[in-house]
Amino acid sequence: MALLVVNRVYNNNTVLVDVDNSDQAIVQGKGVGFQKRHGDDISPTRVERIFYLNTKEAKHRFGTLLKDVPIDITMTSFSIIEMAKQTYHYPVMDYIYVTLTDHIAQTYKHIMAGKYQKSTAPDIRDKYPTEYEIADKAVEMINHDLNVRFPKDAAQAIALHFINAHGSENSEEKEKVEQADFGDNVNKIVKSVFKEWRIL
Repeated sequence: MALLVVNRVYNNNTVLVDVDNSDQAIVQGKGVGFQKRHGDDISPTRVERIFYLNTKEAKHRFGTLLKDVPIDITMTSFSIIEMAKQTYHYPVMDYIYVTLTDHIAQTYKHIMAGKYQKSTAPDIRDKYPTEYEIADKAVEMINHDLNVRFPKDAAQAIALHFINAHGSENSEEKEKVEQADFGDNVNKIVKSVFKEWRIL
């Protein structure tokens, strides 16, 4: 059983831990960080989610996001991406961790301020059913984890993020995707929508 030692407590439910003195990870669980301090042990049985930060890039990406985005939104976004990878075996480029997290954070702000506007993005659900299914599930996760009410149409822009980031870091695979005529057309649509709505 892995040894989890508190490195930093973000809140009662989210903690940065050192794993077996070799890796770092973000763990989540109800009350997992309550009255915990640096150096304390955490029982693995209390952990509901774990995200390993075992590369310099992962640590940098996470640290960058935390400067501007609340930890709960960041972790919800990461959970959505992991759900897409594990449940749907959906490959994505790494930059989606930043773009999707920023998008969810901005949408959250607009909803809380009463300034949310329904997306006018083109509905291409028929052509991309998997991405839209992921996005529908993402909205459910956001509403559950953040105790907010994202409307169903918020899934539209989330689906576009997954469509745009589909692929792996393998350049040959990315090149094949980019060479597809239909893929090129969709990329143009996605980019125009992102520009119009300032979705990064």
